[in-house]
Amino acid sequence: MNIIKVDIDKSWISKPRGSVEYKAGLNKFLDFAFANASSDGMIHCPCPLCGFRLFQNREDAYDHLLLKPFPAKYTFWLHHGERRVGDSSTETQEVDPGSVYRDPLRDMVREAFNFPGSVVDEDDSGNKDVEGDAEELPYLYSEPSQAARHFDELLEDGEQELYPGCAKFSKLAFLVRLYHIKCMCGVSDKAFGMILELLCESFEHAKIPASLHDAKRIIRKLGIAYKKIDACPNDCMLYHGSDQELSRCKICGTSRWKQKSRRNSVVRINVVVKKNEKPQAAKVLRYFPLVPRLQRMFMSSKTSVDMLWHKKGPNSDGFLRHPRDGEAWKAFDRRYTHFSGDPRSVRLALASDGFNPFGNLSSRYSIWPVILIPYNLPPWSCMRPSSFLLSMIIPGPKMPGNDIDVYLQPLIDELKQLWGGVDTYDASEKKTFKLHAALLWTISDFPGLGNLSGWNTYGGRACPTCNLDAESKRLTFSQKWCFMGHRRFLNQSHRFRQDRVTINRPLRVDDRPSEDATNNATSMFPLIGKAVGASESLNLSPTERLQAHRHVLVNCAGVENFLEDFRASRKRQLRSIGKRNEAYIDRVVHREFAEWFKNEIPLGSTMHPRELQWLACGPNIQAKRFKAYNVNGFKFRTLSREDGMRTQNSGVCVTSDTRRT
Repeated sequence: MNIIKVDIDKSWISKPRGSVEYKAGLNKFLDFAFANASSDGMIHCPCPLCGFRLFQNREDAYDHLLLKPFPAKYTFWLHHGERRVGDSSTETQEVDPGSVYRDPLRDMVREAFNFPGSVVDEDDSGNKDVEGDAEELPYLYSEPSQAARHFDELLEDGEQELYPGCAKFSKLAFLVRLYHIKCMCGVSDKAFGMILELLCESFEHAKIPASLHDAKRIIRKLGIAYKKIDACPNDCMLYHGSDQELSRCKICGTSRWKQKSRRNSVVRINVVVKKNEKPQAAKVLRYFPLVPRLQRMFMSSKTSVDMLWHKKGPNSDGFLRHPRDGEAWKAFDRRYTHFSGDPRSVRLALASDGFNPFGNLSSRYSIWPVILIPYNLPPWSCMRPSSFLLSMIIPGPKMPGNDIDVYLQPLIDELKQLWGGVDTYDASEKKTFKLHAALLWTISDFPGLGNLSGWNTYGGRACPTCNLDAESKRLTFSQKWCFMGHRRFLNQSHRFRQDRVTINRPLRVDDRPSEDATNNATSMFPLIGKAVGASESLNLSPTERLQAHRHVLVNCAGVENFLEDFRASRKRQLRSIGKRNEAYIDRVVHREFAEWFKNEIPLGSTMHPRELQWLACGPNIQAKRFKAYNVNGFKFRTLSREDGMRTQNSGVCVTSDTRRT
């Protein structure tokens, strides 16, 4: 075997990374690699950080190899297009670097069928020999002859040029690319078939399938087909397994086949709809088998390493960035040690929701896809659409509701099979192992939680976390459930945890004080409640001013010390005349304290605060009056305001020590 010699000096590898020789050699290496081994504009990055496992574009690969050293022993660029070719002569032959082309589709076919081929061991980052590249791999199929036949046909299609002289597309690569465009752009089968016919007529020498049927027959050999399972139109059962030959539902008795009424008949007669002399099912479930799709993830050299990230990926700071960092994942591993003992065991999540495939908001048609998400992959790839596994498509026209478990039966059967283990080939370790899988989570909205788990999400015990501990209440008029008692979720030291009155009492009216009502006296008289409506000005009479002044002084916390001093002095004065009962002392205080307080704290005094000086002067002559006031969650109105109203709430009780004169 001879080596393809490339006219590139590789002595730059040992040069300093900042030198001109190193940068020039690195650019030549990238030119060669992207010309011979690029996939979607990306190559395997040989830097120590990526280790030939991660793909990078040209700019990122250049930056990586400037920051990190180029592998010193990687002088034979096996991963980037340099190949050994058979030759009877002992001399080496010089080949143009641009002529070496490696079709990635051929590698995909070989890995998908688990057949020997030119699959490169990506863990080899050095300059190893390639004598073992064609190592025999075990067969995992029950019918190896049929698999071998499909494999040979696909290889033949993959090696055929699309037309004589075409080096960029093979027959299989062009068809897969064209079919991918059909799926991504929503091209109908009829339109796609017409496009194929036009291409065949226009390019007679090109090897293009003549019809959609021929195209599907080739693509189906890749093993990405789905199963059609007939279902009862009323979502009662699947015609699957032992019930596959039934023609009527064994639960509701509805016919399995699509029916229509015969025209021009006196009596309405339903006849079975047929296509190509075969009866058409009224409802069909499209099911995508899970086992072969999980096997493909390990049989591919590009994804088998990523499936071990959850075990080998670092997590030094302890933050929750992936489900593997959560307690549910760790508790499951501790409970089922036979499952967690192998890091290749797959953890899955199931997501489902309905949507209208026709894009018409007035249509009530609802179709439900069921998607599986493998959480073994790293977080930057497990949530990509390309990593999702479409498990089934539940047809409409109405949502399955609680009968979704009928359609999940094939998936549950496969999950039971995977729990016991399925023989699978690991391309990264080149050996067969028992593949296990388990469904750990479901992802859905709250009504979907009731459909997938069977939990009642409509009553007073709808919360699956609180369950019987939920404090629910049925609203009388709206007929809806509300949930109370959220104080228990606060910390023990939180100031609202023991506040049973404020938290649980519904706020009937807004009694928060207005922001513009604050003034300099708010420290002495905290604002309580809020006035409602427009104010009305009035002039206070001398009696009203005195009554208001007395009431404020007696009920003000800042005047309590002055009030006690005045009461004690009057008790000593009244001791001589024998009038020391509390009723008489209260009348004296009520009659004389306002004038005494005004003389005790004169206006302009430097020994007392300005608020007390203003308080001693008494109220202004002009005052504001409101017809309603909100306080303590209730609204109080004046008698004139309530005149003619059905609700009456004008009674206000004020606790005070003042008495009438």
